Amino acid sequence: ASGDRYEHIALSRTCPLIRIVEDFNTFGIKLELTDPEYVLARTLRKVVQTYGSVAGAIIAQDLSIKLTAYLSDKETLPQDMQGLPETIQQMRDELEKDAKGRFSLAVVDPWEGLKSTDEKQRAAQALFDATKVRPIRGATADFYAWLLIDTGESKEFIELYKPGETIGQADLKTAVEGSLKRIVPGFLKTVGIVSPTPPQQPMNPMMPQQRPPDPFAVTREFLSEAFQVTQVTLASGIERAVDILLVLQPGDLTD
Repeated sequence: ASGDRYEHIALSRTCPLIRIVEDFNTFGIKLELTDPEYVLARTLRKVVQTYGSVAGAIIAQDLSIKLTAYLSDKETLPQDMQGLPETIQQMRDELEKDAKGRFSLAVVDPWEGLKSTDEKQRAAQALFDATKVRPIRGATADFYAWLLIDTGESKEFIELYKPGETIGQADLKTAVEGSLKRIVPGFLKTVGIVSPTPPQQPMNPMMPQQRPPDPFAVTREFLSEAFQVTQVTLASGIERAVDILLVLQPGDLTD
C-alpha cells in the first residue's frame, strides 16, 4: 500500500508467487516461492507510480494547471450551450476543492470586438497557427467552444460542442480529469477492450444458471497487472480516458 493506493498479489496462474510441490523427505508437501522479486517489484512499481486522484498527482508533482476556454459570446453560441460559461466556472471550482490554488481559468472570445468577416478570418487563422483550434460550424453561425488544458509540459484540447447534447458540470469534469490522467505523469495507461458478448445459454428452470465463460478472461487478468482495464461498448462511444483500444475477435461488428 502507498497512500490511498494498494494492490493485491493474487495466487493465480498469471501471478505464480507460490507453488505447491511434493516433499518426499517428509512424505508431505511444501511451499516454494517461484519468482518473488519480479512479482513484488512489478506490484511496487504499479503502486508507487500511480495516484488515487487527479488532485493527488497534481499536488504531489507541484503542478499548476491552466485552463483556457476559447468561447464565443452567448449570442453566437447555439441555444443549448447558453449556460456553458457558468458550467465551465463551476467545473473549475469543483476541481479546486481538492487541489486549491492549482487551477486557473481564463475565458477568451477570439472574435471579441470584431465585426467584419475579414477581421474574424485573420483572427481565426492566427489562433489556428498558434493552437490548431479552429471555429466550429454551427447551424446559423460559426463559433468557438474549446477548452485548453495546459500543465506546463503538455497540452490537450477538449471540444465542448456535442450536437443535440447539453454538457453538464459532471460531464465536463470527467472529460478534464480524463485528459489530465493522460498528460500528467504518474497515472497508469488505460486499456479499453472491445470483445464479443459470450452467447447466452438456453435457460433450464431445473438447473442453476451460470454465466457463459469469457474467452478473454486470462487476457484481462494479465493486462490488469500493469494497466487499468475497462470494457468498451462501441455503440456508446469510447471514453476519453482510454489510451489504447484492443478490438478482440471483431467478427460481429457492424460497418
